[in-house]
Amino acid sequence: MVFRFPRGLPSHQGPRPATLQPRRHPPPERRRARPRDAKDRRAQSPKGNFQSHEAKRALCIVYQVKKDIDMHPRSQVRGQYDFSQRFLLARRTFYLGADEIRSLRRRIDDLASAEAGGDAPKPKPVSTFVALAALSWTAFVRSKGLAAGDDTYLAFLADLRSRLDPCVSEAYLGNCVRACLASCADAADLLGQAGILRAARAVQAAVAEMEAAPLSGTDKGWMQKLMRLPFQRLTNVAASPRFRAYEAADFGFGKPARVELVSMNHDGEMVLVGGRGDGEVQASVSINPAHMDAFKACILG
Repeated sequence: MVFRFPRGLPSHQGPRPATLQPRRHPPPERRRARPRDAKDRRAQSPKGNFQSHEAKRALCIVYQVKKDIDMHPRSQVRGQYDFSQRFLLARRTFYLGADEIRSLRRRIDDLASAEAGGDAPKPKPVSTFVALAALSWTAFVRSKGLAAGDDTYLAFLADLRSRLDPCVSEAYLGNCVRACLASCADAADLLGQAGILRAARAVQAAVAEMEAAPLSGTDKGWMQKLMRLPFQRLTNVAASPRFRAYEAADFGFGKPARVELVSMNHDGEMVLVGGRGDGEVQASVSINPAHMDAFKACILG
């Protein structure tokens, strides 16, 4: 226990009285602290020379993003989506085993082969990410009840470290990603038995566009394009099945029982990370509670 005593107690040569009242001092004047020298003055001034080039660039990016958002009319950005409702979304986590993922990829590849015909060259097999992104996109479209003629989009991030020249080291800890956007002009194309194939092809097209020009779309214009999209018809897939979240979160006490990303606040967002078992993928989703049962039926059906 720590006691705090008032300052300014009078000193006594003889025995101390039973009660001792502190002196009452007038309240100190509130004065603005001044820097001692010119160096301190530059450190406190936002216009000083203390800022590094990276700090100035970061401030410029933040200012430009805010400027881009403010330039759009409220009807185009905030009018289409009520951001205050993002805390009322339902969340659920699905665990997809290695056999289930192989079955999903095989189903998409079989649909592509059947559509191409026997004489056509064999289509490119879909990856685990493409298959799960297509599955989540079609599930969100069905659960939200998008009508025919509605455009819909799927956004995700691509790792650019191995796609740059020269390549960036795997030990790089900073962000080296680029936003990718897959689009579908008619939501009805993603419904039906072949809907997942069309979704997978749209995701593959977005990946191919990124691989052809990795740095294209990394300027400030991507934020303007993103803010023009209809948020209610936008699906966002974050992370990757290659991200071994349970191994990365092992701090010496063994693998955690569960790993979740808490920053999910979009109606139509899915986070994919490696699961606890070999070949397993954990898919966490956030969606309107009224659409969760329909989404679950699409994923588990």
